[in-house]
Amino acid sequence: EYCGLSQEGQEATFHIDHAIPITAGGQTVAENLALACVSWM
Repeated sequence: EYCGLSQEGQEATFHIDHAIPITAGGQTVAENLALACVSWM
């Protein structure tokens, strides 16, 4: 989890991001996906 927050119990919106980007050979598999927090301004 990039943002350090647990998804459990959160009302915040999370994005799913690739830990290793597809452009760098990363795959869309569970082991390469991470929760990324939405940036609030």
